[in-house]
Amino acid sequence: MARNVRPEQIEAAALVIATGGTTAQAAKAAGVSDRAIRRWRATKPRFQQRVDELRRQLADDALGRVVESLTAASDALRALLGHPRATIRLAAARALFQVFPGLSENLSIDRRLALIERAAQPGDNDD
Repeated sequence: MARNVRPEQIEAAALVIATGGTTAQAAKAAGVSDRAIRRWRATKPRFQQRVDELRRQLADDALGRVVESLTAASDALRALLGHPRATIRLAAARALFQVFPGLSENLSIDRRLALIERAAQPGDNDD
């Protein structure tokens, strides 16, 4: 990157891009020109790698919040299974069964992906 660009400028721009901002917004956050941001994105692999890394971190954080919410929601539905009104118990049971197949399928895909990623890592195979 340019010699006069400070690391905090790069980080500010990368964060804006990672969160879906425009090059103009990234330029403003970093205190550089829109052209500079476009140039970084096109010619500086480290910049795009940082954007990608930030996106992964943000996605992981969001997934963690979703999992926490699903846990709370499933606890609430489970509590409703003991409700005195049969219609509420039935609705809670239906809601649980509607969610489960999708979760099960996603977990299976995640497990398979982890196995593939592990097998693709150099030096980890027993061949």
